Amino acid sequence: MITSIWTGPGEENPAAKELRRQVFQEELQIPAAEEWETQDAYAYHLVLLMNDTPVATGRITYGGVGTAKLSRICVLKKYRRQGIGDGLVKILDYKASQMGMRYSQVDADEELLPFYRRLGYAPD
Repeated sequence: MITSIWTGPGEENPAAKELRRQVFQEELQIPAAEEWETQDAYAYHLVLLMNDTPVATGRITYGGVGTAKLSRICVLKKYRRQGIGDGLVKILDYKASQMGMRYSQVDADEELLPFYRRLGYAPD
């Protein structure tokens, strides 16, 4: 069963930070960036849990007038290719629309463009 944890601006979300550390730092060898942490204070975070185990996360920040920026999106390696990432992005996008945002944008590495295109996102 998949459940979720939402936290808003100013709230701590240790599960989101731990998922990002595992995926971005350990797996992908991307050093932690200070801007990740400063933007966290202003973000809405979503963590998806499978049978009470955190498996995926993403956040929503302000991307400009009427625009949400979806970022720090990741799924633990052993849970990929099961539709969890698709669902995560769709939930983040829906939440942004409920917050009054008319548009959503994502920052993505080149190899992730096909994933985001499949969900309806187009490069600038």
